[in-house]
Amino acid sequence: MNLPRHKNFYELRFLLHGNSDKYESDDTLYISRGKPVWEKVAHKVLESWRIIPPMLAGKIQPEICNTLFIEYIEPETIINELLINSISIIGNDFSQEERKEILRQISSNSSCESLWKRLPLHETVDGKLVNITTNTYLDNPAFPLDSQFQDIVTLIKISDALRENWITQWTPQTAINVILNQEHPGKFYLIILKLLPQVNEELISRLKQTKWLPLKSGGVISPEKVVLVSENFIKQQAQEIEQALEMVFKSEKSSYATLSMLSEDIPFSEPIKKILPKSWYDDNILEFLLEEIDKPSNYCQVILKVIEIMLTRKRNISKDNLEKLKNKKWLMDANARAISIQKVINFSSLEDNITTILKLIEPWDYVTPKMLGYDISSCLQQLQIQELFVTGDLALDAIGEAIDILPEYHIGNIDIH
Repeated sequence: MNLPRHKNFYELRFLLHGNSDKYESDDTLYISRGKPVWEKVAHKVLESWRIIPPMLAGKIQPEICNTLFIEYIEPETIINELLINSISIIGNDFSQEERKEILRQISSNSSCESLWKRLPLHETVDGKLVNITTNTYLDNPAFPLDSQFQDIVTLIKISDALRENWITQWTPQTAINVILNQEHPGKFYLIILKLLPQVNEELISRLKQTKWLPLKSGGVISPEKVVLVSENFIKQQAQEIEQALEMVFKSEKSSYATLSMLSEDIPFSEPIKKILPKSWYDDNILEFLLEEIDKPSNYCQVILKVIEIMLTRKRNISKDNLEKLKNKKWLMDANARAISIQKVINFSSLEDNITTILKLIEPWDYVTPKMLGYDISSCLQQLQIQELFVTGDLALDAIGEAIDILPEYHIGNIDIH
């Protein structure tokens, strides 16, 4: 304090508090002013020597109180002490009306929100006295607490001593937030599903990114990683694609899952649709298989199936996917070796002869469609993909290089050596 001191500051204060160990202390001393609730609080938070006994307090002239650092026990002065030390406050030491009075006075000061929350004077719906922490909410009769939250959430009883803008009400939104902050939110998936129709946009974003949807195989997945096959496919095509993707996701231990891989009690309803990503079309599936799989040749059959479906639907392949089809080793030859489409010679009129020549070379560098492990007729019919094969003069050059490697080769009755 920077107030002027009485010339006999320490001597007079010592006569009032009588504690020789505190002779040189400057701490504020207090005298009663007939406010029992706050006197009770003062006796809880202040050392006893700082409260002047009533018989001595009556002998102090008011005009010298400031010079001796003496104040009256008032809500404002004791609240300032509480801001420094509120540890010794115990809820059961006060009656219900006393608790309300203390909370009301503190809430009248907008800068005391932290103190108001910190005091264990708030009555829960089951009669306990607690302070307000992260998972403490105001009771909401319109939204009862589910039994799964009983060990996580504390509800404060509605009271006229509450400053409601300092405590969040228990609502479907707060329930979802609490769930998403849990270590294992998947345990609450049924509650999330039930509350989805009442979720706002901000929570939808969090729900999409958090792993909480259960899988049939165990574990959980975030909704943004659930793959929906486009409804534009005919039913049989959609089923084939979904089965193929499920096989790929499982084999690759992918972070993605198809709708069919989710737990059977997950309904494909309108509320859940709004947290699932957009459907995958054929081009999206092709991009995943070519870009996110380390060895796309392992799923050559799936890639070919997608291309076949695109051909039947007269769908063009995107420029990016064409580039990937050109440069990635996504095909597989009859010896189970990965090969690029740029090593496949498409020369239909001489295919049998070329196949015979190339089979004499080990290991194969170039191949014909007949030397591949799978039927690629859909690719041979797709105009965009046709341009990726080795054809024309380039094909003849490749055949010439192969013949040069061979010690001898016969075309009809002509010996080429």
